[in-house]
Amino acid sequence: DSHTYECHQGKIGYREFGSLAFDTFESYITAFCYFKEHERGNVSIDTVKSKCAINLPCGEFSYAKIPHNFDVILGVTGTLDSLGPYENEILINEYKISTRTITPSIYGAYKLKYRAGDNVKILFTKGSHRQEIVNSIMEARESDRAILVFFNSVKEMGEFQTSEEGKAITDMHTVDETCANVGGEVVAATKSRAVTLFPRVFGRGLDFICSEPSMKEGVHVIQAFPAESKSEEIQIQGRTARQGDKGSYEM
Repeated sequence: DSHTYECHQGKIGYREFGSLAFDTFESYITAFCYFKEHERGNVSIDTVKSKCAINLPCGEFSYAKIPHNFDVILGVTGTLDSLGPYENEILINEYKISTRTITPSIYGAYKLKYRAGDNVKILFTKGSHRQEIVNSIMEARESDRAILVFFNSVKEMGEFQTSEEGKAITDMHTVDETCANVGGEVVAATKSRAVTLFPRVFGRGLDFICSEPSMKEGVHVIQAFPAESKSEEIQIQGRTARQGDKGSYEM
């Protein structure tokens, strides 16, 4: 439901990309939610007065169309060389991108440990799939590394956590779109021997920086589902071996 909100520290927020946005309003519905939460004792009267008003829509716009108002369009992406035919067609025909340049990282050589022949495994039952994930977690923990596991959905993440195989990891943490402090969870996820489960939506945009000297091999990432595109796979790989750090990845 697009109108589902959360009341946090006296304010009403909506989930956007895994964190709470407090400056989002769902037309008049948010105003009535403030009155309701005030009656429940969760919002002060001063907050109600500052947040509730009659909003008059004066127009709407599309972010995808805004670039057409400019003479020059510049873009930056880490997956330029892995875009599919559909994405390339949009860049060329819709946005008239005529020049592409791929530059090396300012942090030097990419220190990701990954070989498709060795680090991609296909399992044919849920039990064997979950057991392989557990085995990989245990192996990485032997080196005191932090482990990030990305699942296709929150449902599959929960099924792993409650499965007989998953119960072998007694201190794993889960992060999903209901988490109020994603930034704090990201920091905790990079601690030595931490095991953190995420749904695929968190496979891009978050900076997992390894700050513990004891983790010489960096963060280990396990992708527990096949990516829909090469760019998604690269984004999830990019949650480790960041900014010159070492790291490893398997699918």
